[in-house]
Amino acid sequence: MKEADVMKTTGIMKMAMMMVIWSMNISQALALPPIFGFCRDSDKDCLQELMDRSPTKSKRHWRKFAQKNLEDRIIAADGDGVKLLQLLNRFYGDSVRAIPSPAERVNPFLNDVRKAMTDIPPALKAKIKKKLMAIVLAEKTGSTATTIDLLHSGSSPDAAVIFLDVGALYDKTANQWASWKENTPFATDGAYKVKMTIAEPSYDNRIQAIQYILLHEIGHVLALNTSIHPLWFSEKKSPPQMADYPFMKLSWNYTNVGYQSLFDQNFPLRKDVRYYFGKDLPNEAIPKAYANLVKTNFVTLYGATSPYEDWAEVFVTYVHTKVMNKVFRLEIMQGDQVIQTLPVCWENDRCQGKDQILREFLGLGDEL
Repeated sequence: MKEADVMKTTGIMKMAMMMVIWSMNISQALALPPIFGFCRDSDKDCLQELMDRSPTKSKRHWRKFAQKNLEDRIIAADGDGVKLLQLLNRFYGDSVRAIPSPAERVNPFLNDVRKAMTDIPPALKAKIKKKLMAIVLAEKTGSTATTIDLLHSGSSPDAAVIFLDVGALYDKTANQWASWKENTPFATDGAYKVKMTIAEPSYDNRIQAIQYILLHEIGHVLALNTSIHPLWFSEKKSPPQMADYPFMKLSWNYTNVGYQSLFDQNFPLRKDVRYYFGKDLPNEAIPKAYANLVKTNFVTLYGATSPYEDWAEVFVTYVHTKVMNKVFRLEIMQGDQVIQTLPVCWENDRCQGKDQILREFLGLGDEL
């Protein structure tokens, strides 16, 4: 190639690169739609548009699974699925601490997921079948599981996929996982810890952990396009009309700063509770947090973090204990001593209003 041609080619490449950078800067500065697929982490509208463009977000993408049994809708995440999770973590500000990747240890774990789904009551699986398109296995997602709603032209999302983190569960039994999770909002440099029991010793295995987690996520899936709560985080664009959501009115109101619980005046720690990437609360806050919790109608501390988790925790704890007759016990430990025990709130009156709504939602009779 002649020197003049080389210089010309180099000049064209530089110009093209400058155009890319210019487009990135303009789109980021003005919050315009992403032209080349680039967004700043602070530009939530841009990130949301990229997520909505993902093939994984389309209900059409998953229609081939719709005729399969739920136990046969379990797959490993492909490249598009991983990219969507990465965008989601950027959207929530967790992109540094968690960079999702494909699952490497699929086969033995997949079999456990299949067993966990098989043991869910048939009546409940019948309700799930139209809304849960697939369970997708990934790793390093930043949480145990994530439910992502699917876009469908001309209507509100009415279906979803669940991403399950293989690495978060691979070497944990049910009680190990539940105890680990329940301690994540707190520093570990003190005398206190939380001990969770969601499986009796003879059933304390990974399958039980997976099933409990799936039930929580299934709660999210079933709430889509219902009067339980609005679409996740839609309040950022359209404030909810609380009168339309009887479940949320039991514990929440909405102001110009977002959702506030009805108990915040007497439960100020609630706003600082953050799971998985938490540890924002000192270790000595553990007894106080749970002492305050039992004065509310939140089923769990995780349920107190948002209206969406409130519902999912109501769903999983009720199905787990009342429908499937399994154990749920939370103990506050100081060293080796139990200083406080919290049974699931279905055993007393503090969650009575939520009990009634859930029964109606599931079509349960008086026998449970």
